[in-house]
Amino acid sequence: MRHALTAEPCIGGIAVLAAVSGVVWAVVRAARIGWVPGADDAAIALRTQDVFSRHLPLLGMPSTLGVYAHGHPASHPGPLEFFALASPYALFGRSPAGLLVGVAIVNVASILAIAWACSRLGGWRLVTWSMLMTAILVWAIGTAAAEVWNPDIALLPFAAFLVLGATVANGAVSALPLAVLFGSFALQAHLSYLGLVALVTGWIVVVALWHGVRQWRADPTSRRGLQRVAVASTAVFVACWWAPVVQQFAGHPPNVSALLGGLTAGGSHVAGPRFAVHFVGRVIGVPPPFGMRPTNADTGMVGVASPADWARFALPWLLLALGFAVAFRRRSKLAAVTLATAAVSVGAATITAARVPSLETAGLVYIYNVRWLWPTAMFFWFAIVFATWQLIAVPDRTGRVLPRWPAVLCVGLAVVVASVPRVSATTVARADARLTRLLADSLTARVAGSGPLVVRGSGATAVVTVAPGLAVALERHGVHAYLLPPFPPPIAPWGNHREYTGQPVAGTVWVVSGGSGAPTPTARRVASASGVTGAVAREGRRLRDAMLADINREGGVRLTDAGRHLLANTSREAGRTIRTDLLAARDKPRAALSDGTLSTLVGDGLIAAPGGDPTALKRYGALRPLLSGEWNATVYLDRPPT
Repeated sequence: MRHALTAEPCIGGIAVLAAVSGVVWAVVRAARIGWVPGADDAAIALRTQDVFSRHLPLLGMPSTLGVYAHGHPASHPGPLEFFALASPYALFGRSPAGLLVGVAIVNVASILAIAWACSRLGGWRLVTWSMLMTAILVWAIGTAAAEVWNPDIALLPFAAFLVLGATVANGAVSALPLAVLFGSFALQAHLSYLGLVALVTGWIVVVALWHGVRQWRADPTSRRGLQRVAVASTAVFVACWWAPVVQQFAGHPPNVSALLGGLTAGGSHVAGPRFAVHFVGRVIGVPPPFGMRPTNADTGMVGVASPADWARFALPWLLLALGFAVAFRRRSKLAAVTLATAAVSVGAATITAARVPSLETAGLVYIYNVRWLWPTAMFFWFAIVFATWQLIAVPDRTGRVLPRWPAVLCVGLAVVVASVPRVSATTVARADARLTRLLADSLTARVAGSGPLVVRGSGATAVVTVAPGLAVALERHGVHAYLLPPFPPPIAPWGNHREYTGQPVAGTVWVVSGGSGAPTPTARRVASASGVTGAVAREGRRLRDAMLADINREGGVRLTDAGRHLLANTSREAGRTIRTDLLAARDKPRAALSDGTLSTLVGDGLIAAPGGDPTALKRYGALRPLLSGEWNATVYLDRPPT
């Protein structure tokens, strides 16, 4: 017996280390490729820096919800991400490594919270099973395990929130403060978690109150512990949400009002139930790891759900119904409550997926708006496995219902999952990092110690990625940066105090991409760089020539059944732009290959890949933008006359 008692914690500990190693490996890989913050990551870095300043951020990143709120600006609910990253970022001298360490801390804390919750719910054997599911999730989200981008950094905290919620619902109310913390973090990071966190929280609160009232009446000695949990949960809630409340009453414009206006505004185009059936079925309705597979896709198409999609969508509900029937028959409250929590999460995911915004004329949905499907799938299958063992396994002498040998197998699988290759950083992301890093090194060496500078951009890559990245580098070297993009939003993502409105400056930094010349006659070139290596350029040209040869040999391109169905479907939901692109690609496939339309349509399953090799076309689609010259950039410095 002594051997059995010591073996379980060892097995569980190995499983925890395996899941954590996936996060560590993702962070190490990001550091090895020389990741630096650019685009939205740069805005997050700047706002994280502001935590220890008089410009304390009270909001999260700007939200695209403003597009659907009749132009009213809105931001994601709160700044918890900035607060969480601030200390490691400051300790590492505002270097990119500090942000990566901060991301690692957030994700590792989420994994440890899952392990702790499962130890309360089912002991070390359940910890082992949960770590297998967590390792699969870390593998599935790929580079997101090392991303500071707000839709990605919320993934593992949301998984922790779901598991903690199931623990609270099963009577372990001491987990409630942690559930409040991780749920608040996910919701404040990205508004797409609103319905998910709200519905699951409602279920948790109702069940927790029921447990608390029963325990309060039955055991007077437990009342002090319940009071401590209530006080701690309230304190965590206040600590998480004071900043958005202050902004609502003291800020301009009030963000909560803007969010409510956007949520209730008419005329917004949403993905709809068919999209929900398609994606919920493909991610949650397929057992892991096949449903929770890694992806680098940016968009998904709003289309007609196939019979296979409906079957996959129905599977979770059939399993839940079967589990409920058996649980009620055997009077297993633990299994029933766990399955009920899973049902609430899947139902919330379905409703939220149907309500995510879509590009009205294109019929596309950005995948980052539904990335929470991956942690929801992890929690659902975790709940199914746990409830199944509760219902069919025979308890051993210790009262445990999870046998030891599957736990040993689980450790082996967790180690394998944590060590296998996962989706790596995209070629474009690597080019962005390389270009920003090279230009930042040259610029900061030239202007270190100077007065404030305005950072401006000309060209898509310069404006979106490099200019914000240079602003981060300048501020790290003690140079205050003002930003002046072509379209400054009403709520600037980098903080309103960095928006240039005519303040005295020492000069202007111009970033020009795409081959344009000097922006002004007085501007002097500081540095030029390319984010594209010679090997990448050669590979892109080789793939392009091969694709053109396949198109010539086959006499054009061939539409799939889904493509033919879309052309025949005249409903608005299918997307006018997609039909136009599909017709253009069919009639002029060479032009569609050159402008990237063909790669997108093949990825959406509307056109068969030329030569029958979608992998090659997908790779060319990733490299094609890099061949345009847009990732060749020059930095100019324009100082005012003295």
